[in-house]
Amino acid sequence: MLIGAVIAAVIFVVLASVDISVPPYSPSTSARGRLTAEMRVGLAAEACLTYYKKNHKLPLNKGELWNAMLEMHPPKEESSKWFDPNLQEVVDPWGTPLSIQESSQNIIVTSAGPDKRFGTDDDILETRSLPQ
Repeated sequence: MLIGAVIAAVIFVVLASVDISVPPYSPSTSARGRLTAEMRVGLAAEACLTYYKKNHKLPLNKGELWNAMLEMHPPKEESSKWFDPNLQEVVDPWGTPLSIQESSQNIIVTSAGPDKRFGTDDDILETRSLPQ
């Protein structure tokens, strides 16, 4: 009986010293973060195209992009997660401002993805053709 108690105590001490905690939710490690980014980038691309059709130019600043996005579809999630008032930028779920570029025939909106660096494999981008 004493041996059983000693074994139980040793097992308890070993288990207590092992960190088996679950990390907190992080958009950078979840499929939800990627889906949110895809939705946000797609909406930003559509807003850029709509703005371009009305004004014959891309939004000059990200505040104009934000207003164009709000005109199309008011966000159903907390808008504070979409727009960083300090940066005056529309941001992805990881807090990185979206990149908006115009080529000769396209509008390209890109999220840097979870690693927060543009030009890597986890980037999320949408392309829309400019009207001719």
